[in-house]
Amino acid sequence: MKFVARLTKTVPVLVLALLLQGCAGGWLLGGAAVVAGGASAYGYVKGTYRAALDAPIFEVDRAVRAVAARARLVEKKRECTGRRAGYVYEDLSDAKVYIKLRALTRETSRIYIRFGRLGDRDNSEIFLRAVEQELQANPGQ
Repeated sequence: MKFVARLTKTVPVLVLALLLQGCAGGWLLGGAAVVAGGASAYGYVKGTYRAALDAPIFEVDRAVRAVAARARLVEKKRECTGRRAGYVYEDLSDAKVYIKLRALTRETSRIYIRFGRLGDRDNSEIFLRAVEQELQANPGQ
């Protein structure tokens, strides 16, 4: 009897711990594994890498164009308004890169990065890290 009582107390704790770890926790949170890093929040959902950046949209826009030029991406399309921007680039293998920017406030922006039709998490993350490094290297220019 003591074993059953102990088991009924232990099992819910173990189930909760498992649900909040790894893929099951991401599934409970809507499929997005969100990680906080510094002041930015990152997530990869349905092939698109998203991040909130602590920089105005014009600085993020400048950083995106600088990183794309360094990566030798060919700009195919550019749309810019005061609060939104969108780019379509192609790399050397003719794979498309879709980048969208959106101003959240005057001092924060959100970036959406998608490599290829289905999305490539690794390349999207590399591109985002390069944009963050560009923002840190040249703040406010």
